[in-house]
Amino acid sequence: MKAYHILGNIILCCLFAAASTSCEKTLDVDYDDISPLLVVEGNVSNEGVRVYLKETRDMTDSITQNWVTDATVSISGSDGYNETLVFGESFYYSPSNYTGVPGVTYTLNVTHKDRHCTAKSTMPQATDIDSVRFKWVHFIGDVYIRTCYIHFQDDPTTSDYYMVTIRKNTELYHDILTQDVFDDRQMDETYNFIHKGIMSKNDWEDAMSQPDVIQSDIIYPGDAGYVELRSIDIDAFKYLNSGEKNQSQAVNPKTNLVGNDCIGYFSAFYTSKSHFIYENDDY
Repeated sequence: MKAYHILGNIILCCLFAAASTSCEKTLDVDYDDISPLLVVEGNVSNEGVRVYLKETRDMTDSITQNWVTDATVSISGSDGYNETLVFGESFYYSPSNYTGVPGVTYTLNVTHKDRHCTAKSTMPQATDIDSVRFKWVHFIGDVYIRTCYIHFQDDPTTSDYYMVTIRKNTELYHDILTQDVFDDRQMDETYNFIHKGIMSKNDWEDAMSQPDVIQSDIIYPGDAGYVELRSIDIDAFKYLNSGEKNQSQAVNPKTNLVGNDCIGYFSAFYTSKSHFIYENDDY
């Protein structure tokens, strides 16, 4: 099992602030312009197909989302499926009507101007959530963590990889512990659940004492939400896992894309969801 750490606020005291006010200096920072890279996020699941394409941008560019709308995007499958995707109003490329099938290997091809990349991903077999329950768990000292137990049956005879996400009122729940990738070595000895901490009891009680202040990192009684479990292949696991580890190092995660001037990943996955109405009592 993973050990979860409570992140505290660090207050920095500037002991010599008054003395430094007269010692200001303007620094000129030089950086090299580089050709934009194509950013690919391609997904095939049992709920549909979506491919998002963007370009990286210069530091001085004020555009926040540089969507690519004129690429040629196609997906084929070992089941004989082959289709060119169409860019839509929701800012992603999608097929006319297709949902992914477990066991099928999919190939993504993207061409934009002089850039081309391709990737393969096999959708794992279906793994469905059996149930979800919440419990306050003692962590250390007087700290208790609200923990979400996600029950499902993993196949102990195979190496399997997963991603879990918790959403509150359809929005991604912002606690850093609630979106994670893991493999079946991190499950309990019966291969039937994984647990994720979502918030501390002290933070929750502080939020309850301030009913007029709604905090996004707190799940309140009556909030609707769902837990999503994705069964992913090993390449998607490596990409997402390396992305988590490299967040503080500004290093691009390992990609399964093959081609020129492209970053990102392509993943075929099976997704299962369990909806809940949150209550504070253990259940």
